[in-house]
Amino acid sequence: MDRRHLRDGAGFSERSYKKLQELARIAHSQLSAWTITHPGAHSWLIDMTAGDGQGIQKQQRALFGDDLADATPIMLAKLCRRPDAERLIVCEKSGERRHVLRERVLKLVPDTVVLRRNQDLLSYDFGDCDYALIVLDPCGHGSYEEHLKIIQHIRAQAIKTDAILTFNQRSWSRHMGLHLQGEHDNRRIAASRRAKQLYTWMPELNEWVSRLPGRYLARSRLTAQSAAFWFQFIVATDYLADRIRRQKGWEIFDRANPNRPGTATAAASALAG
Repeated sequence: MDRRHLRDGAGFSERSYKKLQELARIAHSQLSAWTITHPGAHSWLIDMTAGDGQGIQKQQRALFGDDLADATPIMLAKLCRRPDAERLIVCEKSGERRHVLRERVLKLVPDTVVLRRNQDLLSYDFGDCDYALIVLDPCGHGSYEEHLKIIQHIRAQAIKTDAILTFNQRSWSRHMGLHLQGEHDNRRIAASRRAKQLYTWMPELNEWVSRLPGRYLARSRLTAQSAAFWFQFIVATDYLADRIRRQKGWEIFDRANPNRPGTATAAASALAG
């Protein structure tokens, strides 16, 4: 397997299969919550950071061959169970990875739309789409603002949206640890120092609420997958699945009941007091 999938760095580790498995459960439960209540609706499943579709080896290896946790584009492809009502879009900027990705996803969903840039979603014609399940699982934390604007654009087309994000908290905290001034910086490090203020909002649940559409915004507890990779799931939706409601450790903000105990507003007030 490519070493990039094994490093305990910006989003990958040998334990990444746990993140992928839980992400698949969340996506399945959210899609089920929609399709049960809207059986005839047309849905798009969108992966905004698809990669090459390579899965992660599980800790308990299979007797014959590899036992991989599905990468996000493959996971979404397997959720497309109704060819007449569910379609798949995957986005990947790397030409090499996009070529490999296309081969993998077309075997599962032959009419998959493969886009080079997330920005292409801004001009894409979704036709009679009623609902979009959007997965955003980036390696770092620097591109969220751009992605969130695209999610808002899709929502503005009268399309119901479920957005499932992975927030790379460890990547964010490493960035926040940079001093404002440094000696002998290369161009990349200097730019990172200057950009710090763009990302200070990310630990605050209410900031995500203000940037994502939907009645509910839910955030999981922080998971330390490895020494270098800590993450949280964030779900923005109008139909919050029972799996999330019943699972311990999730913060849930309900726009219809913003002052209910346990919501983000109540929690913020308690911290301020």
